[in-house]
Amino acid sequence: MIAALSAADSGLAQCQYSVTQWAPWACEWEGNHAYTGTGLNDLGAWCGYRLMCWPEEGEWWLPIYCPPGGMPQVLPMPPNADSEGAQATALNNTGFVVGWYRRPPWNLDTACAWLPDGSVIDLFPIASGDRSNANDVNDAGVIVGVHWIANGTPSSVPFVWSDGAAQFLDPAP
Repeated sequence: MIAALSAADSGLAQCQYSVTQWAPWACEWEGNHAYTGTGLNDLGAWCGYRLMCWPEEGEWWLPIYCPPGGMPQVLPMPPNADSEGAQATALNNTGFVVGWYRRPPWNLDTACAWLPDGSVIDLFPIASGDRSNANDVNDAGVIVGVHWIANGTPSSVPFVWSDGAAQFLDPAP
């Protein structure tokens, strides 16, 4: 594979990225922390999370978006998030970011999306005791993820979210 890539015309490359290292931020008493990237789009933007500085920011994660060639930015926390925070997991080329946040009272994961205008939405209402994660989004804004049903069979179901509604996919083989 390496020989095939090195012999290929560089004009055929789909994407080119460069490595950028940002200085870690320091919490008052915890020391330095680093970013964790979980999603990358074709334009060079990425998303992910960083640990919160405890206790001033909360307990666990802050969702991050970094524009192409820019500096990482903390995304707004979803309104129903608890002190454990949120993580961004994927983004498309239009700046639509998806992920999940922890909600009270039992710190359950809840799928959400950060829209390019800066607003945050829950992807669909979730029954008490259920959890969900948004795993990816395409350029049309269609999201895929997984929903765990409390005391249900099957216990997890894939979903597609589009035009404001979730559709569960048949998990049968």
